[in-house]
Amino acid sequence: MSQEVTTVGILHPGAMGAAIATQMEARTTRCLWCPDQRGPDTRRRAHAAGLREATLTEIAASDVVISLVPPTAAEETAHSMAEHGFSGIYVEANAIRPQRMEALAEPLNAGGATVVDACVIGPPPPSRTRTRLYLAGPHTACATVRGLFHDEHLDIGYLGEVGRASALKISHTVAQKATRLVSALATALASDYGVAEELTEIVRTWEHPAADPTRYPGVAARAWRWKGEFEDTATALNEAGLPPATLHALADLLTQWEKFKDAPDTGLADVLSALHGLDN
Repeated sequence: MSQEVTTVGILHPGAMGAAIATQMEARTTRCLWCPDQRGPDTRRRAHAAGLREATLTEIAASDVVISLVPPTAAEETAHSMAEHGFSGIYVEANAIRPQRMEALAEPLNAGGATVVDACVIGPPPPSRTRTRLYLAGPHTACATVRGLFHDEHLDIGYLGEVGRASALKISHTVAQKATRLVSALATALASDYGVAEELTEIVRTWEHPAADPTRYPGVAARAWRWKGEFEDTATALNEAGLPPATLHALADLLTQWEKFKDAPDTGLADVLSALHGLDN
């Protein structure tokens, strides 16, 4: 007996979307994409991934639609599918905050669709490290999405209620992307003074702080000594022609931990909760 084929729309096949499409079970999925107003690179990726050309109306008739677009286009993409009457499973896999995800889900839900909150962590598969796809939302819908893929290069996890996948993605943005930008600022400053190689050697074996949150109370206990250092470093950045605002903001953040001075036994929950008190 032949297996039932699930039709999946990919909006729109960028590097990640096309790569995710290649991880689907080819015998049980039929992947579509819409070439309207798409450039030659998108066409090349879609062709290489084996996607079939279709209109937005045809994609709206799919069983599942996966949205992997630039974050600024997330609402536009979702509203387009709602306007075309999509009523299947809509996988919102963009790097947006939970409140945006929930808001764009409203017109889709009103039209009978089921929205799955999702996030992709890691490089496009296949790569040297396995890509992770996290799903949140109705269990049955998430199980359907999980069943679309083989697991050779993709790890799939279920997080529970809607909003958690988006929350994981934006938290990961701070831990990975923001950390890299601040690190690049550090390297630029060290380069100006001819000590970039020494800085690189010092940090080469460091573990990412987020890998062990239990160390944060110890950091908070010492933070009272760091504000002046951060402000002085901000001045050094400015003198080097580099933007100082990030270090000024971090110096302000340190004031939230001043009450934990020399108190390394403070609970982790209290240390993290204190960060919510900074005036925006």
